Amino acid sequence: MPGIFAVSRMLTMLTEMKLVPHSHLGMPGSIQKHTLVYTVVLGLVLTAFFDLSRIAALGIVF
Repeated sequence: MPGIFAVSRMLTMLTEMKLVPHSHLGMPGSIQKHTLVYTVVLGLVLTAFFDLSRIAALGIVF
């Protein structure tokens, strides 16, 4: 679980430095809460549609 918060915090820092685009999508709250939601949703989608070896291969590519 701490890994999710670390990734969302890093994504927040990159967003504040204007290196990653950001959209609120109608959600209230801070950018860090938005990136936490985006990280969890992306993780759930990857887990639902791919097996672990394919997720690792995607991580290597990106």
